[in-house]
Amino acid sequence: EVDEVELLPLVRLKTLDLRNNELSRLPPRLGLMTSLSALLLEGNPLKAVRRAIVTAPAREILEYLRSRIEEPSSSAQQPAGSQQHRNAPLGAPPSSRDSSSSHDTHDARGGCGGFGGQDVASAVRLSSTTGKLLLRSRNLRELPPDAGRVADVPLHTLDLADNLLESLAGCGRLGGVTHLDASNNQLAAAGDALGRDLAPLRALASLKMRHNFLPRFPRFVASLNALTELDLSQNRIADFPVGVCGALPRLHTLLVCYNRLESLAPDVDGLRSLTHLDASNNQLVSLPDSLLSLPCLASLSVENNALATLDPRLALLPALRALLVDGNPLKTIRRAVIAGGSDSLLAFLRNRLPEGAAPPPPPAASCL
Repeated sequence: EVDEVELLPLVRLKTLDLRNNELSRLPPRLGLMTSLSALLLEGNPLKAVRRAIVTAPAREILEYLRSRIEEPSSSAQQPAGSQQHRNAPLGAPPSSRDSSSSHDTHDARGGCGGFGGQDVASAVRLSSTTGKLLLRSRNLRELPPDAGRVADVPLHTLDLADNLLESLAGCGRLGGVTHLDASNNQLAAAGDALGRDLAPLRALASLKMRHNFLPRFPRFVASLNALTELDLSQNRIADFPVGVCGALPRLHTLLVCYNRLESLAPDVDGLRSLTHLDASNNQLVSLPDSLLSLPCLASLSVENNALATLDPRLALLPALRALLVDGNPLKTIRRAVIAGGSDSLLAFLRNRLPEGAAPPPPPAASCL
């Protein structure tokens, strides 16, 4: 069994490898370990957990586990359908209105999803003492003008997900914000103004703009050098421009799944701290050689793309533990190898390396 009491205090743990044991269940509170970038579960008799979840990226497994945490004190007050939303299966494509936040799931659910009748003005007043302005699902079309102006505690978290925002005008005055979730809005309408609105947020560590119909990769993120997490999933992005990756030395999580990408940036090796890359459900036909130079990459998901081959040198990535490739036309790799999980696939790739290829070095100390 997994002892959650011992694991939960490990707040900086990035990789948890539980493969090939006799685990029959997982404690839901394991989902609170949001620092994990790789959670490896293959080879366990987890009868109550579908394989699509067992092989999913750590972020999705953690969301699944959190959705199983019992909340008896609030269940009677949940609106109809909310339980179904929280327990939605992860094997299906994400809902267009699903924007659960791994950074602040509890606050977003208890603070924004049901403020107990308090209006936006009350949320703004509350933010002056908590440092968190939680405005999820308020049908907002603009940022409240009083946001962040009078604060006993500097504003550090801004949750604007699930609204009707067509711009983030006014966000620039909130220079101390470190976590911004603007998922499930209509920010494609902002055009270039989006960059002008967000560029002043130089302290921003986490930026989530999932499902905003964005047609292009937002180049302005290159000015946000403190970013550690960037979520651009479920948009319409068809390009990954050169020159952005080298400006993000601290980025450890990049989510660009469910877009229209045909390639990754050739200079992706500029993301020297990257540990988790999810580029699944795009139109990738190849992976750049620069991907082979990421010293900290622990989890790579390129499922459901158009990859016909995999470079065996992926097996030389020193930190790589989870490699997800299902749903690609990989004619040279037997289905049984892919179904065997990441260990099986990495072993297969190592066997295809040319003679004399150096074994993978240990992960750099900076990645641990």
